[in-house]
Amino acid sequence: MLIRLILAFMIALLPQGAAPVWGALEKAPMVLVPAGPFRMGTSVTDIAQMLRICPRCGSQDFKDETPARRVYLDAFKIDKYPVTVHLFKVYIYETKRRTRAEKDGWGWVLDKGKWRKTDDANWRHPNGQSTASSGHPVTQVAWEDADEYCRWAGKRLPSEAEWEKAARGTDGRLFPWGNTWVGSRLIHKGNSRGSTHPVRRFYLTHDSPYLASDLSGHVWEWVADWYLSKAYRQGAARNPRGPYSGTERVKRGGAYNIASHLAFRTTFRDFHNPAIRNNISGFRCAADAR
Repeated sequence: MLIRLILAFMIALLPQGAAPVWGALEKAPMVLVPAGPFRMGTSVTDIAQMLRICPRCGSQDFKDETPARRVYLDAFKIDKYPVTVHLFKVYIYETKRRTRAEKDGWGWVLDKGKWRKTDDANWRHPNGQSTASSGHPVTQVAWEDADEYCRWAGKRLPSEAEWEKAARGTDGRLFPWGNTWVGSRLIHKGNSRGSTHPVRRFYLTHDSPYLASDLSGHVWEWVADWYLSKAYRQGAARNPRGPYSGTERVKRGGAYNIASHLAFRTTFRDFHNPAIRNNISGFRCAADAR
């Protein structure tokens, strides 16, 4: 254990462009989600519960999450935490790849509630200047960056259905920890101080039924699916993978800059052009269970 800690410290100190000869130091821990059905999407009962929690919300806020339906998924594994800066650094050093933001020379930065196209904003410097902290979720990654990392790691991005089941389990809960809003169980606008935090900050206090963490709040997470507003009306009932094509990819989970309870629900869907990268979005990987 001591040796692993020393090696992890050494890789953090490597200059840009230096490749560690020992390869990846550790694999991201994963949790198992057993095979079986679950309720995907938002039901009439879910909407009624949310309207009690969020009086300002309206039924139109849930339209692309309906109708709720029974979906069967084969067993799979999903990363317990979002991919961290440390793990992404190992990937970059071993593959010599450059992310979309690095190639273009800029990224989007949310600063005091406004988006700025910022020179030199990338996974190393999410805000364009400050250096990313090793144990924090990696950000400033476009969808293709996330997809390539997961493939390099021998995994893949989770499907939207897999992400949702990992977050809500089979009892249809509104939030990963249950049906009651508890702001102290996630990283959001009220407690984030405008930044990411170590992925284990709320260890065990807001885990999903399968012990996956940070699925609600902290950073948005890319998933594999193309976005379609009517996907739940025509998707497959077994292992759905979303549309075959599209213009935006789905993101899940909410982020540290958001105050609204709506975005932190297990069923909330967001979407972006896959080329978008910013300082509030990251990802985690999944894999078939073997």
